[in-house]
Amino acid sequence: MILLLPIFVFVLIFFYLKYKNRYWYYKGVKTPQPKIIFGNVYDIITNKIRLGDYYDRLYKEYKSNGFEYIGFYTFTTPVLIMIDPELIKLILQTDFQHFCDRIHYVNKKTDAINSHLFKLKGAQWKNLRIKLTPTFTSSKMKFMFNTVLDCSKGLLNVANKLAENNELINIHNVVLRYTSDVIASCAFGVDSNSLENPNSMFVKCAEMIIEQERMMERKEYFSQSFPKIADLIKLKFIRPEVKRFFNDIVSQIINNRETNNIHRQDFMDLLIQLKNKTMPLNENNTTEFENNNTYLTVDEIVAQVFLFFSAGYETSSATLTFCFYELALNTVIQDKLRSEIRDTLAEYDGKITYEALSKMTYMDMIIKETLRKYPPLLSINRKCVKTYKVPNRDLVIDKDTNIVIPVYSIHTDQDYYPNPKVFDPERFSSQVPSCTWLAFGDGPRNCIGLRFGLLQVKLALTSLILKYKFTVDSSIPLSLGSAGILLTLEEDIFLNIKKCT
Repeated sequence: MILLLPIFVFVLIFFYLKYKNRYWYYKGVKTPQPKIIFGNVYDIITNKIRLGDYYDRLYKEYKSNGFEYIGFYTFTTPVLIMIDPELIKLILQTDFQHFCDRIHYVNKKTDAINSHLFKLKGAQWKNLRIKLTPTFTSSKMKFMFNTVLDCSKGLLNVANKLAENNELINIHNVVLRYTSDVIASCAFGVDSNSLENPNSMFVKCAEMIIEQERMMERKEYFSQSFPKIADLIKLKFIRPEVKRFFNDIVSQIINNRETNNIHRQDFMDLLIQLKNKTMPLNENNTTEFENNNTYLTVDEIVAQVFLFFSAGYETSSATLTFCFYELALNTVIQDKLRSEIRDTLAEYDGKITYEALSKMTYMDMIIKETLRKYPPLLSINRKCVKTYKVPNRDLVIDKDTNIVIPVYSIHTDQDYYPNPKVFDPERFSSQVPSCTWLAFGDGPRNCIGLRFGLLQVKLALTSLILKYKFTVDSSIPLSLGSAGILLTLEEDIFLNIKKCT
């Protein structure tokens, strides 16, 4: 009898897991065949296929057969992968109140630095989003413009040395150092000197964050499916040395500013005001925010600073890298951009100004096309926070269901973008269909820092393309990879750089 007990327990667990993997079957939703325990992520966590590639394969297969969505299992957790832009719009925009959270695991007690705006849920996210929004308005971008412009001059100095010595430019390495300088200056009022010193602590920290992103995929899957176990084992995502770096720099800045009564109207200034329970001004110089009880501890400030740095440099440096690569491949497009830059700056006495950048429409098209072909996030996600009946469909999305939107697959769908592998900025000379360009997400939970990211990208492009011509050996293939949901570069890109005559 005792010997039969383990067998009984095993059989019970087996059928329970089989039952869990029938969730979408009972809903009438098509799904690839799941494996016991692992669901549909076995090949991903064993590195047989990258996450983005797997989503893309499913997207193409099921869309070609007329499906608008796909069932999926992360271990035993049901996930709904959305295909149809009309349904995606409902989730991100129209019925956002049903899908206002992201699916990421967060535990403020055991991993405080990971408890930032990107991962916060419900009222905590909403209140903090309202408070942080003033940092990223158009008026604040104008205020930060000269600081970013100074960093772009440092970028020019590096490019000039390489061009004079007839050296290749490791474009990803250089723009990574540039974005580190920009964020350190604009967010913290600190001169990281990364362009002059490739071994600065900011660059080292950036490299550590990129490396840990590559290792985080399994932790993300596990924590999303088994949050209680993650709580029990006190699962952490951020390396101790990265935590120490941000804890130390935030403490130093807060102490210095409060001791010396320093105000800079930057990101840190806003966070310090929230810590001290003094409300920040919006661009109308008012403090009329709802839910004024959102204040921050030092640990919470560290988390927001970490997000600002990691999200800001990763997305902007990747966008710049891919943009320069495509311009080097497509010199006709590069020349047209250079002409626009020259013509526009001529209207402003040859000076690079915030207003001049805003008039460069072809540059906007180039950036959008870069982000279409190389979206920083391969997918975005939401969690259903209250049961939702999909309009005009025989589908009810239960509360706590995870939603995935495969951005890369949509961006490379020939139904929306003919010849998707071709770099063609003219695609964006007119409006594209709603929710088919999702580089910054969409709806109320889109990227809060998109204006800041675009500012540093535009200034780098303007400064370098104006003075230098870039080319590349087209026979050398671009090696792309992924770190979780992030699109990454597997090998460095080296471009030829020459001064324009």
